Amino acid sequence: MIIWHIDDDPIVLEIAARTIRRNDIGSDVRTFEDARKALAALEKSTPDLILLDMDMPGMDGWEFLDALAERENVPSIIVLTASLDATLQEKVLKMPNVKGLLTKPLSVKDLALLIL
Repeated sequence: MIIWHIDDDPIVLEIAARTIRRNDIGSDVRTFEDARKALAALEKSTPDLILLDMDMPGMDGWEFLDALAERENVPSIIVLTASLDATLQEKVLKMPNVKGLLTKPLSVKDLALLIL
């Protein structure tokens, strides 16, 4: 499984990538600190799954999801957030292509349940 992780925190990206690789969840993990760069990369290839942070500078997760709504062949998305706001969770889960929502830090058990 090819997984892309978009988050503005390089430490979160590194820990999650190591966790995914160590637990054989993804064969290829690519990380992006900038959602615009990930969006541009989708012109060349499409992952099986995108892990997406919602609160980022520049292009946030909402803007990224809106941009994806205009595309074909969009991968599944799992939103990762530190927020426990029920309104946010309800809104996120109504977005097209969002398969689920997980709270940070990334739990291998929770991720495995969503992608299996």
